[in-house]
Amino acid sequence: MPFDKRAKIEFLVVIGLALVLATMAYFRFWHKKRIPAPDRPAAASAQMKPAAAQTAFQRQSDARDYGRPTDMARPSIERDLFRPLKLPPAAAGRPEQNKPAEPKPAPVPDFKLGGTIVSGKEPIAIINDRFLRTGDTIAAFKVVRIEKDKVQLASGTQHIELKMISIE
Repeated sequence: MPFDKRAKIEFLVVIGLALVLATMAYFRFWHKKRIPAPDRPAAASAQMKPAAAQTAFQRQSDARDYGRPTDMARPSIERDLFRPLKLPPAAAGRPEQNKPAEPKPAPVPDFKLGGTIVSGKEPIAIINDRFLRTGDTIAAFKVVRIEKDKVQLASGTQHIELKMISIE
């Protein structure tokens, strides 16, 4: 019986060593490493990241690569995909793009006056299922006045009067 136990332990040790050897071989021969280019130290590539975000878009042509040594790595440029590209000055000279944009007035939100409660100390208005008192704000509009069948809202130069719909 002790011989069988010793054989099992040897078998498990051999399996463990085989797994370690296979892991080492994978990382040595097949796993891709991110190594900085040989002509630049790692600290230089870390300093380039902010500059790469500000780099203007340039098309790379094959003509520039003919004189370049083939064993030299190309620099990688990281770019934020959600930031628009900066176009060269030649594209910015189009007459359509030089026009100043006309300011559009802000759209008025869709308010629904659900009702008003005028009895009590302070009147209350129900706008878009929210209970509001005089002085409260909703979507950048301030409640100015609450009456029995209407509510007045103001925001800067815009004034809105919400009226109750009578069902008769």
